Amino acid sequence: METLEIILSELDTYAKQLGISRRRLANRLEIPYNTIKHWFQHGKGARKPSEANLIKITSFLKSRDEVYSQLGLERLTIFAIRAILNSGEECTFERLVKECFTLFPRSFSLYRYPQWPDSNKLDRPTRKLREKGWVVGSPKTGFSLTKFGERVAIEVEHELSETKVVKLVVARQPKGRERILMNYVKGSDTYKRFIKDKDAFTLTDAEFRNLLRCTLETPSRIVKQNFILCRKLAEESNETGIAEFLNACEQRKPSFGHHN
Repeated sequence: METLEIILSELDTYAKQLGISRRRLANRLEIPYNTIKHWFQHGKGARKPSEANLIKITSFLKSRDEVYSQLGLERLTIFAIRAILNSGEECTFERLVKECFTLFPRSFSLYRYPQWPDSNKLDRPTRKLREKGWVVGSPKTGFSLTKFGERVAIEVEHELSETKVVKLVVARQPKGRERILMNYVKGSDTYKRFIKDKDAFTLTDAEFRNLLRCTLETPSRIVKQNFILCRKLAEESNETGIAEFLNACEQRKPSFGHHN
């Protein structure tokens, strides 16, 4: 369970990243500014968030993580590069590791030790950004943005600034065959491989079909139906990790194997 200090620190860091004041943050959270300002004070003026407001905070930060997941590491990285350059600093590889981890700690941390940054998570994004012509440079010489890369980074900034508070809903719990299917996906080696290294995740046609409890002879329409059902169950039961995994599977096997 995260401490209150960590949660408030993440909230403050995220507000600064979005470039919004605490007054605007209060509007985003739909909480009076006179209430929020006491959370960050010390001494007699300090106040702790109520349980209801703490739910709003954690919901807001959850929406942040969902936005990060949708954007992907490449776009988060290019945003961090622009942030460094705009501060007047040179974007060395070490500085980029620090900035990415500071801005997006959950996306750029070590799997087993989330309190530490994982520099390996920048290898593929920086390579892909160079291939797309958005970034020039290397880990040895540092990085800078091309004109097109600058536009992309600005787009990411706008996407991040549009984060809204997620309305809490009661998650529907799958039952019977639905629960068996969800447990099967969660316990699969394919899902575990994805969790271990999302960037290096690959998927074969056989693995994709086996994940959905189908064979190579199963008609593609049945495979697609199972996939849609599984993803719907993940979303309705608030299994965000499985939903993200299934979205990654769809991106790698969008044709559902081309079987009839």
